[in-house]
Amino acid sequence: MSDKILPFTGETDVEIDPDDVLENNKGEYECVVIVGYTRKGVERLVSSTGDSALISWLLQRANKAVLESADVGDDEDWLQ
Repeated sequence: MSDKILPFTGETDVEIDPDDVLENNKGEYECVVIVGYTRKGVERLVSSTGDSALISWLLQRANKAVLESADVGDDEDWLQ
């Protein structure tokens, strides 16, 4: 049997507690935009900058990265 070993990229489809994500990234960023839902289900967008053009640019770049991540690897389903 031949196993295919793929390098771990740090990406996962496993749910992680949002508080852990925030705590583990504390002090790492110069600027952030956070998009999500509160525990009451209210959609929120918060940012460390008041520059709406920069917020929009960061969101578009993030969206591009998510869309392009589907093309990573061979012809395998990247969500497995």
